[in-house]
Amino acid sequence: EMLTGQKPYVGSDLMEVLNQHIDAPPPILPGSLSGYQPFIDSLMAKDRDERIATVDDLLADPVLRQPENANPYPQSQRA
Repeated sequence: EMLTGQKPYVGSDLMEVLNQHIDAPPPILPGSLSGYQPFIDSLMAKDRDERIATVDDLLADPVLRQPENANPYPQSQRA
């Protein structure tokens, strides 16, 4: 949600949203953020063995350090 500005799962009620968190695959990111997809997939993986488990693993993820095609800001907004 912080990356896209949208909730990853939506539904007509709380149970529908909770079930999506349990069963649905991570949502596909828009093209401008596609470089983050492997990173998001590993953060939101349903299988514990596929998820990033520790902060050290998170910080070591190469996508976090140098994502390809993952700049959410146009050139004019970069600092």
